[in-house]
Amino acid sequence: MSFGETQNLSSSRHIQPYHVYFSKVAAKRLKYYSHVTILLAILVSVSLHVPFGKFWWNIFLTAVIRGPVLLIALLLIRSMRTLNSTVDYSRSKTFGSHLLRVLTSRDFFISFGFLAASGILIATLYIFQLSLRNNYYFLSKEYQKKPVINDEWVYYWFHVIFASFVYAAQHFIFQRNRLPFHYGISKVRPEDGLFKHLPKVFGASFILNIFTALCGPLAYFFVRSIVYKSCWVLIAVLGLDQNVPRYGISLKGFFQITYLSGHLFFSWELVNYVYNVYATIGCLDGKKPISTYSSDPVNTLLSGLRDVDPKHSLARLSAFQELAYIATTKEPEGVKVRHAIYNAHSKAGFIWPAILYECTLIMKETTDRINYRSRHDREAWKRKEISVKEEYKTSLDVNDEIFGNSITSSPIRNGDFGSASIKKYDQYKEKLGDNQNSQKVRASQGFYSSALFSLITSLKSLVDSHNQTIKKSHITLHLQNFFKEITAFYQKCYEDLLESNFGVFFRITLRRDTESRVVNPVNYGNSVIAVSNLIMHAIEEDKTRTVTSNNISEVLVSLERAISACTLYTEFPPPSIYIPMNLKQDSRKSNNHLIALLHDLTLDEFFSICMKYNYKLNDLVLPPKTFKLAKWVIDVAIAQQQKQRKDNKSAIII
Repeated sequence: MSFGETQNLSSSRHIQPYHVYFSKVAAKRLKYYSHVTILLAILVSVSLHVPFGKFWWNIFLTAVIRGPVLLIALLLIRSMRTLNSTVDYSRSKTFGSHLLRVLTSRDFFISFGFLAASGILIATLYIFQLSLRNNYYFLSKEYQKKPVINDEWVYYWFHVIFASFVYAAQHFIFQRNRLPFHYGISKVRPEDGLFKHLPKVFGASFILNIFTALCGPLAYFFVRSIVYKSCWVLIAVLGLDQNVPRYGISLKGFFQITYLSGHLFFSWELVNYVYNVYATIGCLDGKKPISTYSSDPVNTLLSGLRDVDPKHSLARLSAFQELAYIATTKEPEGVKVRHAIYNAHSKAGFIWPAILYECTLIMKETTDRINYRSRHDREAWKRKEISVKEEYKTSLDVNDEIFGNSITSSPIRNGDFGSASIKKYDQYKEKLGDNQNSQKVRASQGFYSSALFSLITSLKSLVDSHNQTIKKSHITLHLQNFFKEITAFYQKCYEDLLESNFGVFFRITLRRDTESRVVNPVNYGNSVIAVSNLIMHAIEEDKTRTVTSNNISEVLVSLERAISACTLYTEFPPPSIYIPMNLKQDSRKSNNHLIALLHDLTLDEFFSICMKYNYKLNDLVLPPKTFKLAKWVIDVAIAQQQKQRKDNKSAIII
């Protein structure tokens, strides 16, 4: 049966979802991860016993006991990564809120438990080589009914737990559980990645080991009483004295424990690194897209794009990655699937509109998050709306509204700010003048004394009420000034706090703000690449005219809105973002952030579509902003071509 015939049977045959095929491919890849783990377990077993001699005995124990136990300890780290791995950035805008969120999360405590179990298994093997293995107590020279617990033995196990906590904390604080994917890359060869960053593995292990070696004894000194009180049941079972013994960590014991923790950190680092390599290979199994294992690849791929279950976030990322690969590849297998996208259908109709919807939905959601401004940011912008508007207008030509700007959507346009209030003031002044003139005319004609008396009485009451209003307005003015002073003082203290070293916990930096808005830039980037290239390939490959002019217009509008949002954010960052003075003075550094990168990607794809469909842009129904941006793109391309021709002519003459 041909590939095209298979598509027509999609409605009558049950198709497994994309994440099922992805899980099978991922399990096959992690078998290679297990091979590396076995080799690492052997190396760690031998290395732990090297300082104690007995080479052949060491090899025998490694093969019989130590190797399998170490393998179990390292496979626990694999289970930990399977549970805590993510493809999203942190949603916290400040370092302090990020710390609070991750260190109180369920995933953190589960990961800490896996690390502690792994560390205890390795430490149990190691302690049998030390004199501490049986010396968990000693007899005091003073008369005591029960032996005293060996404080160094307690510290040995405390250090293992402390090292597990430190590693779990840095793993979540620095988002090292996030898998390092990149948009536009469909496959990474594990052979290239395995040895590429090994120096970083050694460096991170060394730094963590030095940190715990220095901070471990200090932390133990302050929490010793808590440790002994929490272990009173175990101490009672062992028949030892319940009192806290004298602080005693020997220099020899210190170096032995440091040697152990160095192996712990190196093993955990290397296992995590190898896991990242094999988990981020990409959407291709060899040269074969994952969806092609299904009898209906296109519908299977669509199920992956639609799968919003957090448990399948990695499979969904792979689906968008595969769609971008299919849209850009020249490989026969990928081209075959691309042709099928234009022709495949299900019970609901053709597949192409559904794929277009999923891609534009990702773009719309990302655009909305980039455009979002908090109430504080909106109020800050209102206070300086004129200056922002003038700065924005001077950055563009008068008739060239290339990018959108939420500020220009204000009812006050084209320099009309204040004109309405001035007009009202003039009308009020003219009316007041007319009233005064009419009173003079009446006075010249004369009034009865009673009328004059009533007029004086009414004027007196008017003056009294006016004086009361003035008094109230003075009180209100004083209150407003008082609150303004308090607000200014609070703002000054807050700015001083942000500038201090302690302010690092409260700063909303550009990096954290952009990452909290675009938590998954890989899906956004791949959706932009996929939908743009599918539209461009439709000119030659869409024989059934599935891609319509409305689809092209929809994509161009979505891209223009994303470009506008990214441009506005880059030119006018939210006022709540803390930008150091050196970044404010250097535009290249201040524009080096995630949203600026997405702007460049989106503009590049918009440019490519405009070049491809230049012949029919005038026939498309586009909003004014989208059409002006498309026209600007065409003008830039023409100017570049003319400049290139001129340079070529000059080179020929020379």
